[in-house]
Amino acid sequence: MSAVGEQLAPPAAPPSAPAGPTSPPPGPGGAAAGPARRPGRAGRWRRRWHRVAIPFAVLLMLVGVTWLARSLEEPDLGEASTLSPTGTGPDGSSRLAELLTERGIRIEPVSNFEEAEAAVSRGGDAVVFIPKSTLFGGLFAGSAVYQAEADHRIVWVAPSRADLAVSALPIRTDDPRWASAAREPDCRVPEALAAGRASALRGRYLVANEFQICYDGGLVHTEVSDSDVFVIGSTDPFRNRRIGEYGNERLALELLATHDRVIWAGALPFEADIELPDIDAPERGERSRYRSCGYACMFEGYPQQVLAGLGLAALLAVLLALVRARRLGPPVSEPLPVVVPAAEAVAGRGRLYQRSRGRGVALSALRAAALSRLIRALGLPPAPPPDPETIVQAVAARCGLPPEQVRHTLYGPEPETDEDLTTAVAALDWLVAAVTHGFPHHRQGDAP
Repeated sequence: MSAVGEQLAPPAAPPSAPAGPTSPPPGPGGAAAGPARRPGRAGRWRRRWHRVAIPFAVLLMLVGVTWLARSLEEPDLGEASTLSPTGTGPDGSSRLAELLTERGIRIEPVSNFEEAEAAVSRGGDAVVFIPKSTLFGGLFAGSAVYQAEADHRIVWVAPSRADLAVSALPIRTDDPRWASAAREPDCRVPEALAAGRASALRGRYLVANEFQICYDGGLVHTEVSDSDVFVIGSTDPFRNRRIGEYGNERLALELLATHDRVIWAGALPFEADIELPDIDAPERGERSRYRSCGYACMFEGYPQQVLAGLGLAALLAVLLALVRARRLGPPVSEPLPVVVPAAEAVAGRGRLYQRSRGRGVALSALRAAALSRLIRALGLPPAPPPDPETIVQAVAARCGLPPEQVRHTLYGPEPETDEDLTTAVAALDWLVAAVTHGFPHHRQGDAP
C-alpha cells in the first residue's frame, strides 16, 4: 500500500482486465447500483472500537483486582475457625488466645445463647468478647450489660446497626470505610493510649462523650450499668495475620486482659439483614434496618493522594478514548516543513495509510486527485464542481465504457483488503489515462 500514490502516473499501456471488485455490483434487474455512499461509519467503528473499549476495560480490570484483593484480605465470618481461639489459620485467633493464656487468663468458648447466658451468670466479673457481628451477639451483649449481676467488660467487634439496635446500647454507627486502616488513638481511653497506633478503623461508631471516641471512630468506650463497653470497628487486632502489625497486639491485650476469664462468644448463630421491630435507639427514634455502604465507600480505604491519582488517570483515559475514537474536527492541511522529492512524499504517505490500515482514506485521496484531472481533461467547469452523474456520463462518453462501470470505479465502496485496493487503484489509473491520453473507443475491452 505504500506505493499506492505512484499509481496515479499514466502507464505506458493499459493493464489487462482484472476480474473482481472493479466490475460494477449488480443492482435490481442486473443494473449496476447508483453512486456509492461515502465510507460508512460502521466500517470505521469496526476498526476503532477497541480505542473506546480498551481504556474502560483497563479501568474495570483495576476495579476488579482491587475488589478481589479486598475480598482475599477480609476474613470469612462464616468459617468456624475465623476469630476462634483454636483457629490457627491467618484469620484465626490462636495467637491471641496463647497470649491471654500466658497471662493466666481462662478462656471459656460458648457456642449458643444458653451457654453464653450461663457463663455470664457464674464466676464473677469477666470479659465478654464478641468477635463476630451477629444478631444473637447483640442480644447477648445487651443481656450481659443489663441483666447480669456482675460488672462485666463487653468487647464487641464490628457490630452492625441492627445488632446495636437489638442490644439497646447507647452506641451509634457512622459511615464505615471499605478497608481497615491504622490511626493514632487521639482520645482519652487508657487502653487505646497504651496501644498507640493500631489498625482499628473500618467500621465507625459514635458515643455521647467525644473523648471516648478513638481511632477516628474505630474504637469507642462507654459505661452502661457499671459495665465497660468497648466497640471496635476492625477485626485486625484479633487475627493471626494482623495481630503483629502496629500496636494491634497491645490493643487486643489491653481490651481483653482485665479479668481472669474471657467468655469467647465467637460461635453464636449468624444472622444478617433482618427486619427489626421498633426500638428506641439513642438519639435516634427510628426503625432500623442495617444497610452497608457497599460501593459508596469502596474507595475510602485509599489515601487521598492515591484517589486523586486514580481520578486523574480515569479522566485522562476517558479523554484519550474520546479523542482516539473520533477526531475533534476535520483534518487540517499543513505545508511540508522542507521541500522533499514527490516520490518520497507519496511513499511516506502510503506507509502511513498502510500502518493505519486506511484503505478507504487512501482510495478516497486518489479518487479526489483523479476527479480533479478528469474535470480538467473533460473541460467541465471546476466551480461549482459538477455532480457525480455529470462526470460519470462525460467519462463514459469519452472512453466508451458503460456508465455503471465508470460509476463503480469513481464512487465505489471502500476496499476490504490490500488486493481490493490495488485492483481499484489500477482501474482508476486506467480510467484517468484513457481520458487524458485519449485511448481509442474500441479498446474498451482492455478496461479493468
